[in-house]
Amino acid sequence: MKHFGVWILGLLLTLLTLRPLVNSTFFPVHDFTHVARLVEMDRAIADGHFPVRWVKDLGFGYGMPLFSFYGPMPFYLAEGFYLLGFSSLVSIKLLLFAMFMGGYWGMYLLSSRYMGKLGGVVAATAFLLIPYRAVDVFVRGAFNELFAITLVPWIMYGFIRLRETLSWKWTAGTSALLFLFFTSHNLMTMMFSPIIYGCGLLLGFFGKKKILYWTKMHLSLLLGIGAASFYILPSFFEKGYTQVDKLIGGYGAYTFHFLYIRQLFTGIWGYGGSILGPEDGLSFQLGTVHIVLTLIGFIALFLRSQQVNIKLFFSYFAAITLFALFMTIFKSQFLWDKISLFQYFQFPWRFLSVSTVFLPVLSGAVVMVGIKQWQRITIAFISVALLLGVNLSLFQPVNLLEDPRSMYYEDPKLIQSQMSEILPDYIPVGMSEIQKPFQRQFEVKEQEGLPLEVLVDRTHEKLLRFKLQNTGNLLVRVAWFPRWTVYDNGKKISFQVQEKSGFIEVPLEEGDHVISVKFEDTPLRMWSNVLSTMSLFIIGGVLFYDRHQRRPA
Repeated sequence: MKHFGVWILGLLLTLLTLRPLVNSTFFPVHDFTHVARLVEMDRAIADGHFPVRWVKDLGFGYGMPLFSFYGPMPFYLAEGFYLLGFSSLVSIKLLLFAMFMGGYWGMYLLSSRYMGKLGGVVAATAFLLIPYRAVDVFVRGAFNELFAITLVPWIMYGFIRLRETLSWKWTAGTSALLFLFFTSHNLMTMMFSPIIYGCGLLLGFFGKKKILYWTKMHLSLLLGIGAASFYILPSFFEKGYTQVDKLIGGYGAYTFHFLYIRQLFTGIWGYGGSILGPEDGLSFQLGTVHIVLTLIGFIALFLRSQQVNIKLFFSYFAAITLFALFMTIFKSQFLWDKISLFQYFQFPWRFLSVSTVFLPVLSGAVVMVGIKQWQRITIAFISVALLLGVNLSLFQPVNLLEDPRSMYYEDPKLIQSQMSEILPDYIPVGMSEIQKPFQRQFEVKEQEGLPLEVLVDRTHEKLLRFKLQNTGNLLVRVAWFPRWTVYDNGKKISFQVQEKSGFIEVPLEEGDHVISVKFEDTPLRMWSNVLSTMSLFIIGGVLFYDRHQRRPA
């Protein structure tokens, strides 16, 4: 195997950075909701609800369209581990392991394309050990954000390989990577998409057949967006039916979370929160070793490299990094004030995600200081040792739990009562007053105690049978969201949505009733699903075509 040694090194480094996960207990972080999200997804899939949009127990037991707005792809992958028989907790740990190992390998492939194996190893190690990744895992618990960041080097590598080969294989392969990216984290998609697109365009100037490359590049983008449209389109057009806008007010207002320049270079490592001023409870440092390697590497690149294209490419990375860092500090507030879309980022320091990708790429060029091979090997060895020695200690939790079930639980009652308070973001807008959990899900208001036979109680479908002696109003304690639909004896009927609670209230005549309450697709969701299915089939077809074309007659 050509890269066997690099693969083994990546495995060892991954095990070192995630060593606390080997413990049977997990670590408490600010966002410890991942197990509950995975369990909710698994229940929905088991109920036959796919693609998963609605979850049953969050929203205080009245449901919410969580995976219409919160990137589902990491949880689909974790669900794969879950279905293999691993516990929900171990499945999340395996997802983290896959992200770290995948991130190392993706950065190595990207950087080694221009700086050789040694430069790729330095860049991949720097990517694995950059402080903001430790913040995302062990302080913030921002696994979806980390998943998206991990995919960026892979996507850029896909564009590079597409430029080099102009093959259908890499057209489809890059589309598949973009599909994963667009379904991982909305804010990272917004942040990185222009950067990725700029990278793709810039590569067109390298070599001949520019038009053919740009055509295939745009096709890969369109296929990636098309494949992800089942998620992208509803998440954009239906967010007004949720309470997500509450995120951008109060504590979530961006004006409270700008950084001071010194915070990028210094700061005590902590496990607290972000506040106004320089005394934040968590660190935003770029990493001293990363900064030094980046500066030396960038200078060495311009002194040693004779290829204008490479200099242009890395200058683009440097410019993007500087702009992203500028967006984290108070001096950039005028841009935040003018561009309303930025308010959804909440925290200007999220732009450190960009430096998390591009500082490691630039730092890999440090090996170019050496002229002879032994000098480059020595520089690479020292660089990796410094990165490990300085940053490895950051990759640990504040403490471990004796019993992880105290926070990472699967019990529906605990999810309804406790986890719902932590995840109110996507509660439907009709529930203007939060309802206490554990209320009876179905009842006829005028006839308390009337026996209702519940035939089906699934995530996306309820079916009950009963008989009314008089007219009455059936109360279904499910938070309304388009299109919860009600059928009586197979016929679609009208209903009302209660003020404040957002529950479904169905007026009924006396007699026998078989009531079906279903969460159905709106036309937007239906056509989004169709577009995704078609795009995925095209991606698969392109891969098959490329393989068939390359097969000898």
